[in-house]
Amino acid sequence: MDPISLVFLSFCSKNTKKKVELVKYSIKVKGFVHCCSRGHYLGLDFHHSSLLLYFKAREGKTNLEVKSFHQTINEIKFHFKLESDGMYIEEAKDVDIMFTVINYILNLFRTDLDIVSVFANKLSSVQALASQPAIRTAREVGLLGCHGGSNSAADLLTLYNNLNGPLKYADVWPAIDGEMGLLPKLFGAENLFAAKSAWIQEEHFLSSNSRFMLLKKSKLNEDAIISFLKQWLDGGFTRLEMMMIWFETEHWINSEQVLNSFEWKRWDPEKRSQKFEFKPLWASVLVRGETSLNSDCEKGYDIERSDGLLATVLLPPEGNAIFFHVWHKRFH
Repeated sequence: MDPISLVFLSFCSKNTKKKVELVKYSIKVKGFVHCCSRGHYLGLDFHHSSLLLYFKAREGKTNLEVKSFHQTINEIKFHFKLESDGMYIEEAKDVDIMFTVINYILNLFRTDLDIVSVFANKLSSVQALASQPAIRTAREVGLLGCHGGSNSAADLLTLYNNLNGPLKYADVWPAIDGEMGLLPKLFGAENLFAAKSAWIQEEHFLSSNSRFMLLKKSKLNEDAIISFLKQWLDGGFTRLEMMMIWFETEHWINSEQVLNSFEWKRWDPEKRSQKFEFKPLWASVLVRGETSLNSDCEKGYDIERSDGLLATVLLPPEGNAIFFHVWHKRFH
């Protein structure tokens, strides 16, 4: 029986609900996410079927007969419509109302969320979202945004500091306004991406422990980059494999100042490969069209720390970007 039918079956009686709950389910993907055309929705991907629950009316016409019914959950009455592409309920932005249904379904299948990717400005409260136990175990957490939009520092702090962690992916798309405290869960994510990273200060940058970090429109200065390189030479950033930073046009860095602060070596073919390979698909999607993840390091600057770990810095003369590659595996 498909998962949507199981949800309907659970509404029939307490007895049928218990029977559905007793079954062990294999669910590959479990997310509360947002897309431009559908808004926020719950998506559960079972091996041979899926469950999609949308919190808005379906757009466009359908030639199929629509099944419609009402169901009360925790004293809140919901109007469900079953379409060919999933379930729909009345449009909702209130987090508590949405999660009344979401939690019912997650509890029915005895699972939590793995992925949370939300548009904060289209939710009633980030605080209410962060308080939901179902999201705290998520391994992939993103804060989405649109061109010209921004979110408050309070939203970001609330969302990420309430997670259990550790995070596999974290992505922050909008600009962030306001004073920002430390975010150990965000900057401890294995993969970190910030599209408008002017809000990231030196203290955030130096507290990171990511494997892959991509920052766009950064305002980090030469001192922050030099401090980062010194900290790496002293044994810091143990997981880091690749860091890529593009700077705001008005905040390009002085490349010579950075290079003159260290003793560099040019490429030695006996010590490492010419090209640095970084393979995760998620990373390649984010940087597509901007730089290859198969970076040519022939003209890079090499530094080696006391434990023998080697890294290459690629620093364009104009100072618009910096790429930092760590050779955990020297030859590919």
